[in-house]
Amino acid sequence: MGGSMQKNCFKIAILLGVVYFYTFASEFVFAVPGYINFQGRLLDANKNPKSGSFDMVFGIWDTGPGTGGSQLWTETRTGIQVTNGMFSVQLGAVTPITNTVFSADNTWLQIRVGEETLTPRERLVTTPYSFRAVIADNAVSTDTTQSISGQKTFTPTTIFSSATFSGNIGIGTTAPAKKLDVVGEIKTSTSTTSTVSINIAGAVDNLPASGYSEGTFIYQTSNHKVYVSTTAVNNVDCWKPLW
Repeated sequence: MGGSMQKNCFKIAILLGVVYFYTFASEFVFAVPGYINFQGRLLDANKNPKSGSFDMVFGIWDTGPGTGGSQLWTETRTGIQVTNGMFSVQLGAVTPITNTVFSADNTWLQIRVGEETLTPRERLVTTPYSFRAVIADNAVSTDTTQSISGQKTFTPTTIFSSATFSGNIGIGTTAPAKKLDVVGEIKTSTSTTSTVSINIAGAVDNLPASGYSEGTFIYQTSNHKVYVSTTAVNNVDCWKPLW
C-alpha cells in the first residue's frame, strides 16, 4: 500500500460531526454514546477511487494539521470495505470515545491506511446543535455525590433534601457574615400540613403592629427582650414577652 498511495489524496467528510460528551443534570440523565459517524473517500496515486478491503487505524490528536502532539484516542479497524472510493465507519465501535478526548481546545483526526499515515490531519469540528451542549459542560448530575466550590446563587426557590455546607450561607443576602445569615423570617414546623408554625423574625427596634403570623419570635433591641406573637399580629398587643 505504501508505494501506491499519495499523501493528501485521502478526502474525508464528517457526516454527523463530533459528538461532544456531557452529563446533563436533569430529572432524567441520558448517556451520550461515544461514537462518531465518519465517511471517507480513498484514492490511489493517480486520484482514482479505490475498491476492496483495507485495514485502517484512526487516531484523535491534540495537535494538527501536521505531526507531533499527544494522541488522545486510537482505534484499529480491519477489513473496511471500500466501494468506488467510498467507505463509512462508526468510530468508537471498537474503542469507545470518552468525554475526556474532547477536553482539549482543538482535536485532529489522523488516519493510517495499511502502513501509510495520511497527512495532513483533519480538524474535528462541531455540528450546529453541539454548540448547545456547551451550556451543560458545567452541569452537576443529581444522581451522584458532588463537591461544588465557589460562591453559588440559587433563585428563586431551592430545596435541599440532604446537603453539607462549609463556609457561610446567606438567605436573602449575598454577603453572609455568619455560618447562617438570614435576612427575613425563618419558619419551622413539624410537617407540611401543620396549621401553626414557629417563625423567627430577627431583631427590631420597635414591635411591629402587623405583618407577622401566630408563633413568631422577635427580639426588641430597645429593651433587650424576646417576644412571641400569640395570634396573627394586627396590633402591638399581640406580642407577649418571654421574660
